Amino acid sequence: MENTKMQNNADLPAGAPIAPSPAGDIKCIDFAQAMKIVNNNTKLYLRLLERFSNNDMISPFFECINKKDVVAAEAAAHAIKGVSANLSLTGLTKIFTAIDNLLKTGAMPTEAEITEARQAYDEAISVIKALISNPEMLERLVK
Repeated sequence: MENTKMQNNADLPAGAPIAPSPAGDIKCIDFAQAMKIVNNNTKLYLRLLERFSNNDMISPFFECINKKDVVAAEAAAHAIKGVSANLSLTGLTKIFTAIDNLLKTGAMPTEAEITEARQAYDEAISVIKALISNPEMLERLVK
């Protein structure tokens, strides 16, 4: 989880693995909101995250952007925005809300916005995969 804040190395014994700090430092997921949505069912939340990470929603979006198909790109952005909001993936939701709104006006996102979207998606997938591979981490983060 390279995009999250980590504990100060001075607090750890030499050679100890660096652990993520509290959930508030993982900016791409609002864990409190996520737990409200799934009624504190962490197993369900992990299943939903896994389904999201296995469903490549971003490639169709980029294909539409490359083809300059505003209507299809808006539909793809809207889908990503909706799913990410339902999973409390706040960083992704924020970026794709802005892109969705832009595409609704008929304008295409800038290269910077496209890059930001890719980075936010990659960060979310990275965090999701870390949580899936270590379910105990999610249990610690939501307490």
